[in-house]
Amino acid sequence: MSFWAAIGEAILNVKPYRVVYPDESGVFYRCGRTVDTLDAGFYFKIPIVDSIRTVVKAEQVVDVPEIAITAKDGSTYIVSGTINYRVVDADLALNNVYDYDQSLINLAARIIATCIIDTDAVKPSAIIQIVRDKLTSSAEEWGLKIMEFGFNQFAKARVIHLTQQVVAAGVD
Repeated sequence: MSFWAAIGEAILNVKPYRVVYPDESGVFYRCGRTVDTLDAGFYFKIPIVDSIRTVVKAEQVVDVPEIAITAKDGSTYIVSGTINYRVVDADLALNNVYDYDQSLINLAARIIATCIIDTDAVKPSAIIQIVRDKLTSSAEEWGLKIMEFGFNQFAKARVIHLTQQVVAAGVD
């Protein structure tokens, strides 16, 4: 009886409609293929055959976590930042990248590291501009618009290496 109850509950939970809210944009799929992009509204669909996925259009913020990077001259920098972005094309955002938050974080960290490693004189203002430009061009392919990028932390760190001497003790 529990098997049939589960099947009945699944059938009752399959809705023949979907609401796309005003702060969302949607993509209509039929048999897994993109049919149309949707603005806010009430949409009917054929259960199991059709699906509608949505993304939030409002500006979103992701933090680039703290990373330590060693420059050409051997100095170490501790860097973290923030990316503000907005989804401008729901179809690209849903179909061209799996997780755009994590993809933006990884891309920004990679660009920052490359800039610091490849530059002789590390200047935060120059790095911000390079990161913003490269993020913007990559994000367009994902249906995203970069609104702002900035550093939360950009510090030259002093690295102290501690050594430990291990002495073998003899057993009598």
